[in-house]
Amino acid sequence: MAAISEEEVKLYDRQIRIWGMEAQRRMRNSRVCIVALQGTAVETIKNLVLAGVGELVILDEEKTTTRDLETNYFLTAADIGRGRAKASAIQIRDLNPNVKVTTDVTPVMEKDGSFFSGFDVVVCCDCSYKICAHVNKGCRANSTAEKSHVFFASYSLGFDSFFYEDVGPEFEYKVKGNVEEGIQPTIETVKGIPFEDIVSNLSFSSLERSLCQYKVPKANGGMKWHSLRRTLRRHKRLASSAGVLLKARKAGFDKPDEKKLSEIRKEMGFPEGAESSLSDEDLKKCAKHNGICLAPVLSIIGGILAQEALKVISHNAKPIDNTILFDVLHGAAEIRFTAGGKGE
Repeated sequence: MAAISEEEVKLYDRQIRIWGMEAQRRMRNSRVCIVALQGTAVETIKNLVLAGVGELVILDEEKTTTRDLETNYFLTAADIGRGRAKASAIQIRDLNPNVKVTTDVTPVMEKDGSFFSGFDVVVCCDCSYKICAHVNKGCRANSTAEKSHVFFASYSLGFDSFFYEDVGPEFEYKVKGNVEEGIQPTIETVKGIPFEDIVSNLSFSSLERSLCQYKVPKANGGMKWHSLRRTLRRHKRLASSAGVLLKARKAGFDKPDEKKLSEIRKEMGFPEGAESSLSDEDLKKCAKHNGICLAPVLSIIGGILAQEALKVISHNAKPIDNTILFDVLHGAAEIRFTAGGKGE
């Protein structure tokens, strides 16, 4: 593991004081891959590069269009028609010369699993379900508790956005706590009690598996499994919209219209009518906003995603469990834990 230079210590002084030299060293030696320079990609990249990851690879074969200029501030009108990854990389390198930034225009589906298992974090931004499942499988193939290849899939829905996180079948992280008592510190317990690093483990399931099951608390304690179909009926509009959209993408419909979403809603067993958690008006908005990117929304969800990526790279805190949904109009974020288990 390469050491951090004196120059870098000065550059990252504030964040080193927050999360420590070991965490910064892990970031310095990390490799991150961004698949598709769209959606939350730009904001995620900005935050990761400024934090000081070791290498950033942008996997994107698309050309720059006028629509890219709406949310990608690394591009200008002069870049239209040029490869958007290569054009953006010029500005990205200026953010932090200590970070190695490279681009790759190979189609994602031509990359085998070993390519993605060469990264600490891989983020798919507004990609098809087929691409996400392919990348996720590659990340999970060689993940271990000590060396994980964490997968993220993020989606933009106009005023809504969400991302899914998979740390793999095994993931090891540290939290501050009382070793003898096995507890984590709170405002009430931290005074006068010596706290040390406690090593903990958790396990998440693949994106494919998470679309089939959902974990919820039992009334008498513990956890039980529910199907995503059954659980989403009981949750708010945003979670329901996300569930229907992901099922549509899994079925091969990356840009489903209102009619197709209505068919999928019926298949998933949602009740109809104005009081439904997924009304006709909600479906109409979901179809209309699917793939539309609003810069203020992306800046928030991209910041949260980058924070999670840095967290899993450093193994310095517990990752979120494991899907976050953000509704900007109501200023609300929901965290949902979807099915987990080794080997799933």
